[in-house]
Amino acid sequence: MASKSKTKIYFWLKLDNNFYKNLAIKKARRLAGGDTMVIIYQKLMLESLQNNGVLYFEGVLENIVEELSLQLDEDIENVAMTLDLFTKSGLIQLNDSNDIEMLQVPALIDQETNWSKYKRDTRKKEDVKKLDIVQPLSNRCPTEIEIELDKEIKIESEIKIESESEKEDNADSDYKKLTDFYQGNFGVISQLISEDIKFNLKDYGYDLVYESMKRAIFRQKQYAYSVQILKSWSKNNIKTLSDVEADDNKFSRSKTTGTDDKSDWTWAEKKAGFREV
Repeated sequence: MASKSKTKIYFWLKLDNNFYKNLAIKKARRLAGGDTMVIIYQKLMLESLQNNGVLYFEGVLENIVEELSLQLDEDIENVAMTLDLFTKSGLIQLNDSNDIEMLQVPALIDQETNWSKYKRDTRKKEDVKKLDIVQPLSNRCPTEIEIELDKEIKIESEIKIESESEKEDNADSDYKKLTDFYQGNFGVISQLISEDIKFNLKDYGYDLVYESMKRAIFRQKQYAYSVQILKSWSKNNIKTLSDVEADDNKFSRSKTTGTDDKSDWTWAEKKAGFREV
Protein backbone atom coordinates (compact mmCIF):
# COMPACT_ATOMS: atom_id res chain seq x y z
CA MET A 1 0.00 0.00 0.00
CA ALA A 2 1.40 3.39 -0.97
CA SER A 3 2.51 5.53 1.93
CA LYS A 4 0.74 8.81 2.59
CA SER A 5 2.34 12.01 3.81
CA LYS A 6 1.26 13.04 7.27
CA THR A 7 0.69 16.75 7.85
CA LYS A 8 -0.32 16.73 11.49
CA ILE A 9 2.51 17.91 13.72
CA TYR A 10 2.87 17.72 17.50
CA PHE A 11 4.87 20.45 19.24
CA TRP A 12 6.37 20.54 22.70
CA LEU A 13 8.64 22.76 24.76
CA LYS A 14 11.97 21.50 26.06
CA LEU A 15 13.01 23.09 29.37
CA ASP A 16 16.43 22.18 30.72
CA ASN A 17 17.41 22.12 34.38
CA ASN A 18 18.77 25.69 34.13
CA PHE A 19 15.37 27.26 33.44
CA TYR A 20 14.80 28.30 37.06
CA LYS A 21 18.44 29.40 37.36
CA ASN A 22 17.85 32.14 34.79
CA LEU A 23 18.29 35.52 36.54
CA ALA A 24 15.07 36.87 35.03
CA ILE A 25 13.11 33.91 36.41
CA LYS A 26 14.80 34.24 39.81
CA LYS A 27 14.02 37.95 39.89
CA ALA A 28 10.38 37.32 38.99
CA ARG A 29 9.93 34.72 41.73
CA ARG A 30 11.19 37.16 44.37
CA LEU A 31 8.48 39.68 43.50
CA ALA A 32 4.96 39.71 44.91
CA GLY A 33 2.92 37.47 42.63
CA GLY A 34 6.13 36.37 40.94
CA ASP A 35 5.24 32.67 40.80
CA THR A 36 2.05 33.58 38.95
CA MET A 37 4.05 35.63 36.44
CA VAL A 38 6.44 32.72 35.83
CA ILE A 39 3.47 30.43 35.16
CA ILE A 40 1.97 32.99 32.76
CA TYR A 41 5.36 33.29 31.04
CA GLN A 42 5.45 29.52 30.53
CA LYS A 43 1.87 29.55 29.21
CA LEU A 44 2.88 32.27 26.75
CA MET A 45 5.78 30.10 25.59
CA LEU A 46 3.45 27.15 25.02
CA GLU A 47 0.88 29.34 23.26
CA SER A 48 3.56 30.50 20.79
CA LEU A 49 4.89 27.05 19.84
CA GLN A 50 3.06 26.62 16.53
CA ASN A 51 4.22 30.06 15.35
CA ASN A 52 7.88 29.51 16.22
CA GLY A 53 7.71 31.72 19.29
CA VAL A 54 5.45 34.52 18.01
CA LEU A 55 2.12 35.59 19.53
CA TYR A 56 0.19 37.55 16.91
CA PHE A 57 -2.05 40.50 17.72
CA GLU A 58 -5.38 39.53 16.14
CA GLY A 59 -7.03 42.93 16.39
CA VAL A 60 -10.18 41.39 17.84
CA LEU A 61 -9.84 43.19 21.17
CA GLU A 62 -8.43 46.57 22.19
CA ASN A 63 -4.84 45.36 22.52
CA ILE A 64 -2.76 42.20 22.67
CA VAL A 65 -2.77 42.19 26.49
CA GLU A 66 -6.56 41.78 26.51
CA GLU A 67 -6.38 39.08 23.83
CA LEU A 68 -3.74 37.09 25.73
CA SER A 69 -5.68 37.47 28.97
CA LEU A 70 -8.69 35.89 27.26
CA GLN A 71 -6.68 33.16 25.54
CA LEU A 72 -4.81 32.14 28.69
CA ASP A 73 -7.73 32.63 31.13
CA GLU A 74 -5.50 34.86 33.24
CA ASP A 75 -6.15 38.20 34.95
CA ILE A 76 -5.39 41.07 32.58
CA GLU A 77 -3.25 42.93 35.14
CA ASN A 78 -1.14 39.83 35.78
CA VAL A 79 -0.62 39.38 32.03
CA ALA A 80 0.38 43.04 31.66
CA MET A 81 2.88 42.81 34.55
CA THR A 82 4.32 39.58 33.12
CA LEU A 83 4.86 41.13 29.69
CA ASP A 84 6.40 44.25 31.22
CA LEU A 85 8.77 42.31 33.48
CA PHE A 86 10.04 39.85 30.87
CA THR A 87 10.28 42.54 28.19
CA LYS A 88 12.60 44.51 30.45
CA SER A 89 14.51 41.28 31.15
CA GLY A 90 15.09 40.73 27.43
CA LEU A 91 13.09 37.50 27.13
CA ILE A 92 10.10 39.08 25.36
CA GLN A 93 10.07 41.57 22.51
CA LEU A 94 7.17 43.60 21.06
CA ASN A 95 7.58 44.19 17.31
CA ASP A 96 6.21 46.98 15.11
CA SER A 97 3.03 45.01 14.37
CA ASN A 98 2.23 44.71 18.10
CA ASP A 99 3.06 41.01 17.93
CA ILE A 100 4.96 39.45 20.82
CA GLU A 101 8.13 37.45 20.22
CA MET A 102 9.09 34.90 22.86
CA LEU A 103 12.85 35.02 22.32
CA GLN A 104 13.66 31.81 24.19
CA VAL A 105 11.15 29.62 22.38
CA PRO A 106 12.75 28.98 18.94
CA ALA A 107 15.70 27.26 20.61
CA LEU A 108 13.44 25.15 22.86
CA ILE A 109 10.90 23.82 20.33
CA ASP A 110 10.74 20.16 19.44
CA GLN A 111 8.23 18.45 17.18
CA GLU A 112 7.29 15.27 15.35
CA THR A 113 4.68 14.24 12.80
CA ASN A 114 1.73 12.08 13.79
CA TRP A 115 3.23 9.27 11.67
CA SER A 116 6.46 9.35 13.69
CA LYS A 117 4.44 9.35 16.89
CA TYR A 118 2.42 6.37 15.66
CA LYS A 119 5.55 4.40 14.76
CA ARG A 120 7.16 5.20 18.11
CA ASP A 121 4.05 4.16 20.04
CA THR A 122 3.74 1.01 17.91
CA ARG A 123 7.32 -0.01 18.68
CA LYS A 124 6.61 0.38 22.40
CA LYS A 125 3.51 -1.82 22.14
CA GLU A 126 5.41 -4.45 20.16
CA ASP A 127 8.18 -4.52 22.77
CA VAL A 128 5.59 -5.09 25.52
CA LYS A 129 3.89 -7.79 23.44
CA LYS A 130 7.20 -9.60 22.95
CA LEU A 131 7.73 -9.66 26.71
CA ASP A 132 4.23 -11.06 27.25
CA ILE A 133 4.86 -13.87 24.74
CA VAL A 134 7.92 -15.11 26.62
CA GLN A 135 7.01 -18.21 28.67
CA PRO A 136 9.57 -18.78 31.44
CA LEU A 137 10.55 -22.38 32.23
CA SER A 138 8.62 -23.63 29.17
CA ASN A 139 9.61 -24.64 25.66
CA ARG A 140 6.04 -24.67 24.35
CA CYS A 141 5.09 -22.42 21.42
CA PRO A 142 1.63 -20.85 20.88
CA THR A 143 -0.81 -23.11 19.04
CA GLU A 144 -1.71 -22.55 15.40
CA ILE A 145 -5.11 -21.21 16.48
CA GLU A 146 -3.49 -18.63 18.74
CA ILE A 147 -1.15 -17.61 15.92
CA GLU A 148 -4.07 -17.17 13.50
CA LEU A 149 -5.97 -15.14 16.08
CA ASP A 150 -2.95 -12.92 16.58
CA LYS A 151 -2.71 -12.42 12.82
CA GLU A 152 -6.41 -11.56 12.53
CA ILE A 153 -6.23 -9.11 15.42
CA LYS A 154 -3.15 -7.49 13.93
CA ILE A 155 -4.78 -7.20 10.48
CA GLU A 156 -7.97 -5.70 11.94
CA SER A 157 -5.89 -3.29 13.99
CA GLU A 158 -3.87 -2.22 10.94
CA ILE A 159 -7.05 -1.72 8.88
CA LYS A 160 -8.58 0.41 11.64
CA ILE A 161 -5.42 2.48 12.00
CA GLU A 162 -5.18 2.97 8.23
CA SER A 163 -8.85 4.02 8.04
CA GLU A 164 -8.43 6.55 10.84
CA SER A 165 -5.22 7.77 9.24
CA GLU A 166 -6.97 8.32 5.90
CA LYS A 167 -9.71 10.34 7.63
CA GLU A 168 -7.07 12.47 9.33
CA ASP A 169 -5.26 12.95 6.02
CA ASN A 170 -8.47 14.08 4.28
CA ALA A 171 -9.31 16.51 7.09
CA ASP A 172 -5.75 17.87 7.13
CA SER A 173 -5.80 18.25 3.34
CA ASP A 174 -9.11 20.17 3.38
CA TYR A 175 -7.86 22.36 6.22
CA LYS A 176 -4.65 23.17 4.34
CA LYS A 177 -6.58 24.02 1.17
CA LEU A 178 -8.83 26.40 3.12
CA THR A 179 -5.97 28.12 4.94
CA ASP A 180 -4.02 28.44 1.67
CA PHE A 181 -7.11 29.90 0.01
CA TYR A 182 -7.49 32.36 2.90
CA GLN A 183 -3.89 33.55 2.65
CA GLY A 184 -4.15 33.86 -1.11
CA ASN A 185 -7.23 36.11 -0.89
CA PHE A 186 -7.65 37.66 2.57
CA GLY A 187 -4.00 37.98 3.64
CA VAL A 188 -1.75 36.52 6.33
CA ILE A 189 -3.72 34.12 8.51
CA SER A 190 -3.66 34.50 12.30
CA GLN A 191 -3.85 31.74 14.86
CA LEU A 192 -7.41 32.69 15.89
CA ILE A 193 -8.63 32.67 12.28
CA SER A 194 -6.80 29.40 11.67
CA GLU A 195 -8.60 27.79 14.61
CA ASP A 196 -11.92 29.28 13.49
CA ILE A 197 -11.51 27.74 10.03
CA LYS A 198 -10.74 24.39 11.64
CA PHE A 199 -13.94 24.55 13.74
CA ASN A 200 -16.04 25.67 10.76
CA LEU A 201 -14.61 22.83 8.67
CA LYS A 202 -15.72 20.36 11.34
CA ASP A 203 -19.17 21.95 11.78
CA TYR A 204 -20.12 22.77 8.17
CA GLY A 205 -17.82 20.72 5.94
CA TYR A 206 -15.29 21.76 3.31
CA ASP A 207 -17.74 22.59 0.48
CA LEU A 208 -19.81 25.10 2.46
CA VAL A 209 -16.81 26.79 4.11
CA TYR A 210 -15.06 27.17 0.75
CA GLU A 211 -18.22 28.46 -0.94
CA SER A 212 -18.87 31.00 1.84
CA MET A 213 -15.30 32.32 1.58
CA LYS A 214 -15.64 32.65 -2.21
CA ARG A 215 -18.83 34.66 -1.78
CA ALA A 216 -17.20 36.94 0.77
CA ILE A 217 -14.35 37.64 -1.67
CA PHE A 218 -16.80 38.24 -4.53
CA ARG A 219 -18.56 40.85 -2.36
CA GLN A 220 -15.17 42.34 -1.40
CA LYS A 221 -15.81 41.54 2.25
CA GLN A 222 -13.59 40.29 5.05
CA TYR A 223 -13.47 36.71 6.35
CA ALA A 224 -16.02 37.51 9.08
CA TYR A 225 -18.62 37.96 6.34
CA SER A 226 -18.20 34.32 5.28
CA VAL A 227 -18.87 33.25 8.87
CA GLN A 228 -22.16 35.17 8.78
CA ILE A 229 -23.05 33.34 5.55
CA LEU A 230 -22.39 29.98 7.22
CA LYS A 231 -24.58 30.92 10.17
CA SER A 232 -27.34 32.01 7.80
CA TRP A 233 -27.15 28.69 5.96
CA SER A 234 -27.24 26.78 9.22
CA LYS A 235 -30.29 28.75 10.35
CA ASN A 236 -32.07 27.82 7.10
CA ASN A 237 -31.04 24.14 7.41
CA ILE A 238 -28.77 24.37 4.38
CA LYS A 239 -26.21 21.57 4.63
CA THR A 240 -24.97 20.89 1.08
CA LEU A 241 -24.11 22.80 -2.09
CA SER A 242 -27.32 21.43 -3.61
CA ASP A 243 -29.24 23.06 -0.75
CA VAL A 244 -27.37 26.31 -1.42
CA GLU A 245 -28.27 26.23 -5.11
CA ALA A 246 -31.92 25.45 -4.35
CA ASP A 247 -32.15 28.30 -1.86
CA ASP A 248 -30.42 30.68 -4.29
CA ASN A 249 -33.03 29.84 -6.91
CA LYS A 250 -35.81 30.30 -4.38
CA PHE A 251 -34.43 33.69 -3.40
CA SER A 252 -34.08 34.73 -7.05
CA ARG A 253 -37.71 33.86 -7.72
CA SER A 254 -38.90 35.73 -4.63
CA LYS A 255 -36.80 38.73 -5.63
CA THR A 256 -38.34 38.71 -9.11
CA THR A 257 -41.89 38.52 -7.78
CA GLY A 258 -41.20 40.87 -4.86
CA THR A 259 -42.42 38.39 -2.25
CA ASP A 260 -39.36 38.44 0.04
CA ASP A 261 -40.24 40.63 3.04
CA LYS A 262 -36.77 40.22 4.62
CA SER A 263 -38.37 39.05 7.87
CA ASP A 264 -36.01 36.11 8.22
CA TRP A 265 -32.84 37.86 7.01
CA THR A 266 -29.85 37.87 9.35
CA TRP A 267 -28.41 41.10 10.70
CA ALA A 268 -25.46 40.84 8.31
CA GLU A 269 -27.78 40.33 5.31
CA LYS A 270 -29.91 43.35 6.22
CA LYS A 271 -26.82 45.49 6.69
CA ALA A 272 -25.38 44.32 3.36
CA GLY A 273 -28.68 44.94 1.59
CA PHE A 274 -28.94 41.48 0.09
CA ARG A 275 -29.43 37.93 1.22
CA GLU A 276 -26.45 35.66 0.67
CA VAL A 277 -27.63 32.03 1.04
